[in-house]
Amino acid sequence: MARLTWVFTVAGLSPGVYTVITTAAGHDPQARTSLVNGAGSVDLGRLVLVRIGAVVLPVPGIWHIDPIHSTVAATAVHLGFAKIHGRFREFSGTLTVADPLEYSSVDVVIDAASIDTGEPQRDEHLRSADFLDVENHPQIEFTSTEVRDFDGETFILVGELTLHGVTRTVELEAEFLGVVDDPSGAERTGFSATTTISRAAFGVDIQLGFGAGNAEAVAAVLLYRVLTVVPTLVLGAALGLTWRRHRAPEPA
Repeated sequence: MARLTWVFTVAGLSPGVYTVITTAAGHDPQARTSLVNGAGSVDLGRLVLVRIGAVVLPVPGIWHIDPIHSTVAATAVHLGFAKIHGRFREFSGTLTVADPLEYSSVDVVIDAASIDTGEPQRDEHLRSADFLDVENHPQIEFTSTEVRDFDGETFILVGELTLHGVTRTVELEAEFLGVVDDPSGAERTGFSATTTISRAAFGVDIQLGFGAGNAEAVAAVLLYRVLTVVPTLVLGAALGLTWRRHRAPEPA
């Protein structure tokens, strides 16, 4: 594993300011300072030890797409050379992270009617039966079936894409963008993925110009994790835990 994670509380300390230093063989140490008031236990929050030199991956569990900071977009070629860019404004999904990462899975649902190319008349045409046919097929769905060739940064995401009532297997070129803690302390992770599909393969065969009728789909998503289980801390030989109490300054 690339990192060790604990969430725990401590009790039984006399009032004062303490720093807990957590160490484990082969991992970068972490320190956390907290005020003990003697009124009860102290919550130290989540302590994470990252393996030295390792790629930090999202912790196993269910992660949810943050729609405010994510994008699902598509680019189509019109008349053989003009590129039309659009995005879907409403979507949701989850990433179930496994260890190893290759056993992870992704599920995404897109509101087809939320397509927005910046031109209302064109958007209404895209929602019509000529293209997305949102009245009969209101959702675009993707369910992954395989993650392969992960090199610590890029990988291939294979899955079933359902569009216009037709389901096809597609491969996306995906990239892992990292893991960070946001200002509130919540853990976030990011991914991007792209693929090219033929609209004719999904039953959209209207001919409006030259070209193969291909569209490039792009997703750049930020995910957040909701903690539902707090792991139990077991102090053993693998973990070193050191408490250091801060002395009050001597009176002048």
